Amino acid sequence: PTVNLQCKSTAAGFSEGPISITSGGAVILNWSSADATSCTATGPASWAGTKAASGTQTISNVTANSIFGLSCTGPGGTSPVDNFDVRILSVDLIAVPSSGTAPLNNVNLTATASGTSTGTYRYFFDCTNNDSNEHDSGDISSNPYSWNGCSYASAGTYTAKVLIERGTGSAENTAQITVNANQPPNPSFSCDASACGAG
Repeated sequence: PTVNLQCKSTAAGFSEGPISITSGGAVILNWSSADATSCTATGPASWAGTKAASGTQTISNVTANSIFGLSCTGPGGTSPVDNFDVRILSVDLIAVPSSGTAPLNNVNLTATASGTSTGTYRYFFDCTNNDSNEHDSGDISSNPYSWNGCSYASAGTYTAKVLIERGTGSAENTAQITVNANQPPNPSFSCDASACGAG
């Protein structure tokens, strides 16, 4: 027997994988076989078990990198396992410097994506996490990716955010920036008895 297992997210066409999805997203598995009477699935509990010789199944709420496997059995024996790799897209964000005195200019945000498959990235940076992106990288191949355009004029605690998109997956993360007030100078005065006079 032979088996062909394909998968897609709800927004893309079927492929041989791997694919990236957003944590909590769904995938649709589609399989077919030849010279088989039944199939056996391996992998997450929501997928594992006995399957028909062909079919389609939706797996919801995928929150971890997962390998979906399928082998089929017929009069001629059992096929090799056909595996499909689903990866969760995630991102880390680092702000440098993460603290300083006002005005704090040219803070550098570096985003590092992980758990990805193939395709270009797109990074959106929001310096104050107010849903108004200050920077859109467009479709690029860079990972990690840095941008140094965040500036903070006054004291306070700010939250910067990155949103990345790759394939059918997206992920976001935040970093905290602490801006302290610029303290006025604190003058000091001293003298010795001979210079100032002894009272």
